[in-house]
Amino acid sequence: MSIGKKIVVFLVTAVAIWAGATAYISSSTKSELDSYLEKRTALYANNGMNITLLSFTKGFMHSYAEIEVDFTDPKMHKNISEFIKLPIVSKYEIENGPLLFKNGFSVGASRMHTDTNISEMFKDQKSLQQFVKESILLNSTMKISFDKKAVYHGEINANQVTNLEGDKFELSPIIIDSEVNIENLVGTFKLLVKEMVGTLKDNAGGSTLENITFEGELTKFFENGFYLGNFDFSIEKLSLKNKKFPFELKDAQANIAIDIAENCDNHIDFQVDFHLDKGNSTLPKEINSSQQLLFSYGIRGATLKGMMAFQDGIRELQKRQSEVMEQLSASSSVEEQMKAMHELQIIQLNMEKDMSLNLVKLIDKNTTLFIQSEILDTKHKRTVFDAEVTYVGDALLPSTLEAVNQKFKKELLNLIKVDIEATLQKSFVLQLPTNFQSQLQMAVATGMLKKEDSHYLFNLLYIPRKLTINGADKSGMLPLLEMGLQ
Repeated sequence: MSIGKKIVVFLVTAVAIWAGATAYISSSTKSELDSYLEKRTALYANNGMNITLLSFTKGFMHSYAEIEVDFTDPKMHKNISEFIKLPIVSKYEIENGPLLFKNGFSVGASRMHTDTNISEMFKDQKSLQQFVKESILLNSTMKISFDKKAVYHGEINANQVTNLEGDKFELSPIIIDSEVNIENLVGTFKLLVKEMVGTLKDNAGGSTLENITFEGELTKFFENGFYLGNFDFSIEKLSLKNKKFPFELKDAQANIAIDIAENCDNHIDFQVDFHLDKGNSTLPKEINSSQQLLFSYGIRGATLKGMMAFQDGIRELQKRQSEVMEQLSASSSVEEQMKAMHELQIIQLNMEKDMSLNLVKLIDKNTTLFIQSEILDTKHKRTVFDAEVTYVGDALLPSTLEAVNQKFKKELLNLIKVDIEATLQKSFVLQLPTNFQSQLQMAVATGMLKKEDSHYLFNLLYIPRKLTINGADKSGMLPLLEMGLQ
């Protein structure tokens, strides 16, 4: 066979394979979309949201779909519908793979595209135009790969927003990216605003925020909507000047991170971290020597069962409150309103007890609550306070709140371990009120605080029936402490 004929055969074969693959993908796209939306709806249903595929038109190269988003929770629906037209319907053009050409060549099962005018969703168009200079436009694509991943990219146009006081805020485009496994919905996401510049009315000041980022990773979902993952919100640079404020921020940084992870044997670690750096800011003189603040709190070794029960309890409380508020708004007489209010008070009281018991269910043997804080001054000296309280009692706690309260009241000193460490820089202490400084001196005199050349130290370790403070045995204090707990 000549080279020319081989090329023709190859091209015909390639076209046949492409056409067959495209036809197959076209026929399977709807089932994939149905499956994906079904999983999303099951997840969002726990939060009062519903997603529905209204229509699907199959084509060879392109298909078309309409997807509706609505809120099933009555209270949420009522609040949102006051300013947003519900339900929200979006139209999608779906490019059938395996070869994708629109918006750049790529390979995948399919790629969805939509242009959405978010401004048109608002009921009061006239008021919106007073605050937002341009129409809010969302351009987005989502590619479904052959390994069942949905890769999303969206961009909302740059805009200018004016508030009621006449202050103006310029926003750069908002960029949204995510990659999600369509089978189990785990994956990553990132939202980025490169710059937001605010100008106060009458040149009273302004603000600049650079690289505002919210990103995270969802690692596991449970049937009731509880999830594991990590989330991070950060501002790379923050500058703020206002004639009303006694400080000026310049190149400050801010970060909040949340981590929810499963460690072992159905136990959960939950931690929240705050990090602030003043950069080149000028703060009030009482705290101007401080450069960074780090603060963390959380729980280690909480039971997964307790975490899920706590979330279910919150959701049930919200549901019951919504139902009663609906009755209250529909009441036509004072008597009916009073009855609904009384019912709401009973619900809140009972749910508060249930929620308290659910918090107790988080506790297992060696469950630890902790707080960690650190202040770094401009000379990199550290003021630190770390505290941990660990439950060391029996794994099984009583099943009623009254019994739990009674147990902790009688046996607290047998049930917990406490570890506290603190370092106070003298330069930091000098910024504190004088009465607090005098109390520190009394603590040094009684041995409760150790005085070093540049700082004070405090260390407390308590294990059942033994108390140590700064290396000295202080167990003799326990009978007095126990009397105070009764």
